[in-house]
Amino acid sequence: MAGRPALVDRQSGRATRHPAGDADAAAILALALQPDFLEKPFENWTRRSAELLGTVFLYFDCHLPLEGLRAELSRVLAAHPPWDKRVEKLQLTEARENSIQLRALMSAADPDALWTLRCDVREALVRFVRERYPSCLVRTRVMMDGPPNSDATER
Repeated sequence: MAGRPALVDRQSGRATRHPAGDADAAAILALALQPDFLEKPFENWTRRSAELLGTVFLYFDCHLPLEGLRAELSRVLAAHPPWDKRVEKLQLTEARENSIQLRALMSAADPDALWTLRCDVREALVRFVRERYPSCLVRTRVMMDGPPNSDATER
C-alpha cells in the first residue's frame, strides 16, 4: 500500500484494517509492518464512511411555493456531474416572523466535488427564486401609519 491512497476503515494502536472488495473481506496490517505509517501525512475524511453530505441554507419569504423550488433542485442536481445521486432533499427547517429557512441536502463522492456542488446549487436556487418569484426574496418591510411627525423632522 506504500505510495498509494488507501482506505482505512479501522485503526488501533497495533494495526490498520483496509476493506478489500466485498463487505466482509479486509486486509489487516500490523503497524510494525508499516514503519512510516505515522510519520507520513494522511487525511481522515470521515469516521463512518466515505459518503459525503453537503448542506445549503437559504432564506426566503414564507409565500415561496416549495414544490417549484424542490423541482428546480432536482433539475439542477440531475444536470450536475459531481452529484452522486444518493441524497437529494429540500426541507423547511425554520419559520420566523419575516422569513423561512430552507435546507437543501445533497451528496457527492469527494470534498472538492461537494464544495462545487453546494456553491452551484446555492447560486441556481437563488437565481430561480429571483427570476420566478422575486416577491419571495426576503425584504425588510416598514409600515408607517399617517404622516410623519413634523416636530421630529424640524429638529
